[in-house]
Amino acid sequence: GVEKEDVVTVKSGTAPYTVKVADETVATATVNESAVTVKGVKAGTTTLTVTDKDGKTGEVSIKVE
Repeated sequence: GVEKEDVVTVKSGTAPYTVKVADETVATATVNESAVTVKGVKAGTTTLTVTDKDGKTGEVSIKVE
């Protein structure tokens, strides 16, 4: 939800990780170790991309209601 935070755990890859949200007007994300905190900014959908230290990536669709 808007102004709500959810924490997602990265299950594979090699730390350290970086995160990037395609549309930061919908949601923002930060990463600490393997915990990714996603915060809703406004209603909508966007994509979160997690990249590990070896350049491997994973994408997650985010829907903020």
